[in-house]
Amino acid sequence: MIVMKFGGTSVADGAAMRRVIDIVLGHADLKPLVVCSACAGVTNKLIEVADAALQADEATVGQLTESLRARHLEAAAELLLNAAEPLRRETAAQIEELSAELKRLAEGVVLLRECTPRSRAAILSFGERLSTLIVAAGFRAAGRDCRLLDARELMLTDSVYLNAAADLAETRKRCKKAIQPLLESGCLVVTQGFIGADARNVTTTNGRGGGDLSAAIFGAALGVAEIQIWTDVSGVYTTDPRLAPNARTIARITFDEVGELAYFGARVLHPDTIRPAVADAIPVRVRNTFDAEHEGTLLVPDALPDVDGIRAVAIRKRVILLSFAMRSANRTSRFLAGVYNSLVNLGIEALAAQGSEHHYVLCLEDADAAASLAREFREFADVDISEAAVLCAVGPRVAGADGAAVVARLAQVLQPFEALFVQHHVGNISILAAVPAERGDEALRAAHDLIS
Repeated sequence: MIVMKFGGTSVADGAAMRRVIDIVLGHADLKPLVVCSACAGVTNKLIEVADAALQADEATVGQLTESLRARHLEAAAELLLNAAEPLRRETAAQIEELSAELKRLAEGVVLLRECTPRSRAAILSFGERLSTLIVAAGFRAAGRDCRLLDARELMLTDSVYLNAAADLAETRKRCKKAIQPLLESGCLVVTQGFIGADARNVTTTNGRGGGDLSAAIFGAALGVAEIQIWTDVSGVYTTDPRLAPNARTIARITFDEVGELAYFGARVLHPDTIRPAVADAIPVRVRNTFDAEHEGTLLVPDALPDVDGIRAVAIRKRVILLSFAMRSANRTSRFLAGVYNSLVNLGIEALAAQGSEHHYVLCLEDADAAASLAREFREFADVDISEAAVLCAVGPRVAGADGAAVVARLAQVLQPFEALFVQHHVGNISILAAVPAERGDEALRAAHDLIS
């Protein structure tokens, strides 16, 4: 069994849904559970519905709900163009029913002049409920036995309606009972990402981008061999292709490496969004719906044998570099104590830090935080504030004793770009470097050229 999760661009319209159906049918022997997001842009429109209803703007609510109704009817008509008439009529009627339910809910918010998290979660759920209804009909039109299962009956969550946490044990029981027998019998199963329900059967959502998390939860519950995240990029790249035209897809990378890249600015799948898969060491593959022949990138738990050097480079721009040197009259202990006490007292987390007994550099996201720290540090140190870009180079063994040569090569390459520091980061998988903000892109390209 595998999980195949399709994002919003993958199910944007009838043509995109047809592509999804063809891809899934090509993997039917792997017994896939199909998890779908809302059609591209629909969740944002549903947020607008909730906001307009809260403002009692009935005209806007009517316009938005009608446009959503029309969009889904159009997608269904396109996908089911050659389907039997009864299936087309049934699907259209179900879309009409869900659209009317959405409108009634929004009108209730208008009357109450109150949109609670519970009401907002209910409104947001319609995107996935509509898209999966159409996709499931598409499988039936293709002659396949297909069941649409409501994720709200599968995923039990707490009652934090807009950022709900799943009860993994109960969800596992439900999935084993409801999904596994169907998949083992050869039936295709379609369900929603993003949504669940609490113990009172009240609709919940697990946060924006929660479709990937839903896929990971379902995958962990079923103990699948692989979770596939189908999107509009062909996996994880060696760097941002917009900044380095020679960037290429990485065949395999570890969860930890992807986490470092995400933290330092890369537009990649963050392990936090698939944490149940990470916890159960289930491989996750990122693939491109629009280039289905490409194998994408496989995210795995552990480093690969016989792989060395830098595998990918990310950049985080508009970083504030706070540099301060202890005045000779101050003792080292007071200097270091002041640094860490200030960070703790102000609740500030540094992206990166490098220092010695007399000099320290902090990389911060927020200019106001940097100014607050500077005011405190000036009591015992000379302070300088500048803007920088931070590069993060990752690989299985780029730091520590095994990677000393890699660090040295990176430092040498970055020297012409006035590197402010180059250092090992946590663990043995990444190296950080800071350069002046205006040199960031060219420094990234130079570092990227070290990838073999």
